[in-house]
Amino acid sequence: MSEAPTVLLPSRHRARLDGAPCAAVWYEDVGEAATAAAATDAVWLAGFASADLVSRVLERGGERLGWVHYNSTGVEHMRLNEFRERGVILTNGAGLYAHPIAEHVIMCMLAARLNLLGLVRAQAAVSWDPETESDQELQGSVALILGYGALGRAVGDRAQALGVTVLGARRRGDEPIEDGVSTGDAWRARLPEADFVVLTLPATPETRGILGEPELASMKPGAWLINVARGSLVDEEALVDALSSGRLGGAALDAFQNEPLPPAHPFWKLPNVLLSPHSSWRSSRLDEREVALFSENLQRFIDGEGLRNVVDLDAGY
Repeated sequence: MSEAPTVLLPSRHRARLDGAPCAAVWYEDVGEAATAAAATDAVWLAGFASADLVSRVLERGGERLGWVHYNSTGVEHMRLNEFRERGVILTNGAGLYAHPIAEHVIMCMLAARLNLLGLVRAQAAVSWDPETESDQELQGSVALILGYGALGRAVGDRAQALGVTVLGARRRGDEPIEDGVSTGDAWRARLPEADFVVLTLPATPETRGILGEPELASMKPGAWLINVARGSLVDEEALVDALSSGRLGGAALDAFQNEPLPPAHPFWKLPNVLLSPHSSWRSSRLDEREVALFSENLQRFIDGEGLRNVVDLDAGY
C-alpha cells in the first residue's frame, strides 16, 4: 500500500493506538460504524455487530473497503457471502479469549470432581459434613475436547498439567495430527472413555445439535459436559433428561440456545448444573490483547502480507 490507509477505529482504544500507521477515523459506539465507514480502507468492529449493521458497513465502505476486523470469535450471525461478493477480508478475535476461557473450564472440572456445588449448598444450610467434598481427584481423569483449535489447546495444556489425559477432535487435518487428537467423526467412539466432554467448537450448520440424545447416551455414566462455545451445539431437552435421570454427573454451561437463559428453564434448578451467563471470556487483559492483534494485522495489511485470523467464509469460522 503506497500511502497510509484510512481506518475506522473504536475510540475506547485511542490511547493504545496513538501513533498507529494509519489515518484514523474514530467512533464511540459500534452502532455508529456504518455511518462512519465511508471512504475507509479498513474497519475494526469492537463490540457486537448485528448482521444488518455489518451489511451497512460493507455497503457504506464500497469498493475501497478491503478489510473488516471483528473482535469476537463467532461470526455465525453474519451474511458471510457479502464479504465474498465484495472481496473484503474478514478477521476475528480467535485466540484472544483462550486464556480466561481455559481457566474457566479448569475451574469447572475441579468443581465437578470435588463437588463444589455440594459444598456451597452445605454452607448455605450451615451443615458441617466433611464427606460432602468428593474424595475423587482430577488427576487420572479423561477429557475429550471437541474443537481442538487455539482454545481447545489452551484447555488441554492446562488439563494435562493437572494430570488429565486429553483427547481432542478437530474438523481440519491440514496440520500434523497430535497424539490423542482425531479428525472427522472418530470422537464419537471415544465418548464412553471421557469423564469430561468439553465443547469449544464454532457454531456452523455442521455443528448445530452435534451433541444430541445419541451422543449424550454414549457418554460415560457420571461424566460431565462443559460447554463454553455456543448453545446451538447441544440438544438442551435431551441434556435436561440426561441430567435429571442422574445418568450424567452434571454439566457446566456458559452458552445457551436462548440468552439470557429464561427464568423458567430447568437448568436453573437442577442440582448438578453449574451456570455462568456466557461470561467465561471475561478478562482485565483483553484490551491489550485486542490491540496487539489488530496492530499486527494492520501492519500486515499495509505491507500486503497475509492477515492473522482470517475467517474461512465457506467454513463459517
